[in-house]
Amino acid sequence: MEIGAKKRTNPVLAALAALVLVGAVASIFQSDDAPAPRVAPVAAPAGFDAARVRELAPSRVVDVVRQGKDPHVVRITMKQTATWSEATSVRDFAAHARDLLRRGRDAKAFPPGDTINVVLRVATVDRLGNDGTSDPLSLRVAGADLARINFDNFYGPDLLNLATPKIRNGMGAQLVAAYCADADNAGAADLFCSAQQVAAGD
Repeated sequence: MEIGAKKRTNPVLAALAALVLVGAVASIFQSDDAPAPRVAPVAAPAGFDAARVRELAPSRVVDVVRQGKDPHVVRITMKQTATWSEATSVRDFAAHARDLLRRGRDAKAFPPGDTINVVLRVATVDRLGNDGTSDPLSLRVAGADLARINFDNFYGPDLLNLATPKIRNGMGAQLVAAYCADADNAGAADLFCSAQQVAAGD
């Protein structure tokens, strides 16, 4: 090489060096607290109107919501009458739930194919005299089953046998035991009253 001659730069190496420099600068200014990209929420299926469901039995329906993370389950909470008794609570609940399901299906108030979970709510008084409520029992009916029911020949005990029941607390266990202790009830709702069909849980 001649003295005073300019040193030639390899263009490939120069481009790589520039890319490395840009990456280093970007990493310096990038914040660890930068918000994550927004993900659009999954929309609830169309055809669900909570107010319309309440109108099916306004004196009994106290709450209508989508259940938890499953957008295809509608939870309907129905209150028991003020004169309910342990011996008749499950029978009355099943009868009123059956009527509600029939009216809801006929009025097309339920989204097609959705599961309906009907929850019993009763008024309570604790040992200190304070009023409260308890949700002791629920009946879950699959949408496919609801669509096929012949309500002209389908009654409260049939609903108990068809639905997936859940005993939600100790009171629920007492109410079910009182219902099934009656021989007529146990015969009509035989699946419901069998220990294998009634699952305790939250």
